[in-house]
Amino acid sequence: MQWINKMTKQKLITKKKQKEAEDKLNTNYKKYRKELAEIAKKYNGLLSAEIVINEAKKKNSPLHNWFDWENEEAGEKWRLHQARMLINSVKVKIVFEDGVGAYREYLNVNVKTDYDDKPQRFYVETVKVMKNKDLREQVLKRAIKEAEYWERTYKEYKELNDIFKGIKSTKKKLDKVLNGNKKYSW
Repeated sequence: MQWINKMTKQKLITKKKQKEAEDKLNTNYKKYRKELAEIAKKYNGLLSAEIVINEAKKKNSPLHNWFDWENEEAGEKWRLHQARMLINSVKVKIVFEDGVGAYREYLNVNVKTDYDDKPQRFYVETVKVMKNKDLREQVLKRAIKEAEYWERTYKEYKELNDIFKGIKSTKKKLDKVLNGNKKYSW
């Protein structure tokens, strides 16, 4: 139980930090946007993470407060990022009627646990997610949201209209399935 309590506490701290980052971004959005535009202008319209960090290191930079300059905290965040990258890099082969595919071994989903009333994010084996109606629906809904985000990002490129039509068509079919008007067919 010690491990679970520590993990739950760490997740709460992470959620709090994430909320603080969102608030900081919302409060300073115009300032950050203006500064990024000025940095891009300074570098002939080119931005990179390295350039932005270099400019933000200056204490008088409007971007300075966006970053964690305390190495211990930043190091912990980096290790969390590395752990997520590692988990996401593991693949599993899944055999379907029409062939074999390599997929992520683990998918990130919300799971209700015995030790917390509120669902929390965990990585769960893809095979278990595919077999569990609620977890599968989470992944499908997230996939549709990502596809819609991708569509909003590239909507001005008319060459991609066929893909946009496919997204809309798939969303309609999934809406019927997810809203109970149709049985799962996979």
